Amino acid sequence: MKSWIYLLLLGFAAIAAYKFGYYQEQLADSDEDKQRIMARLDHKPALLATTLESSIAPQGESFISSAPDFEDMFDSESASRIKDFFTLHPRAGELLLHSVKCSLKSCELTGEFRGTAADLNLMVEQLEHQDWWRYGKAIQNSTLQGDTHHFTLRYRPDITS
Repeated sequence: MKSWIYLLLLGFAAIAAYKFGYYQEQLADSDEDKQRIMARLDHKPALLATTLESSIAPQGESFISSAPDFEDMFDSESASRIKDFFTLHPRAGELLLHSVKCSLKSCELTGEFRGTAADLNLMVEQLEHQDWWRYGKAIQNSTLQGDTHHFTLRYRPDITS
């Protein structure tokens, strides 16, 4: 009789081990899915926030009027590329970017540059010749305080491309 109890106990342990392994595998798959989703959200947080904010209809407005305007969406990829360009530039130590705001309609950069206006214009021209650049030429505002140029660059999409 004792052998039947041991056999039953062994069967119960085998089933419990199988179930434990099965649930551990499901949990691992769930963690991978969660990491994949979070990675996708990390790449487009501004787009998600803008979409969520603009898709919530205020009281008294129709859904159509509150739909997101994709023309005004943020272009975080262009902003990241611009920041990377200036960070990796040989003269990056002379440049301080305060902000880079890009959308599908425009792009605006503000910052400071310690050097000559010709050097700043050369850096801007090098940026505009990148193969990923999709904006035209800059409309530039620049003021000089000592040896520091405070600048604002405004871009519109290049309509020839």
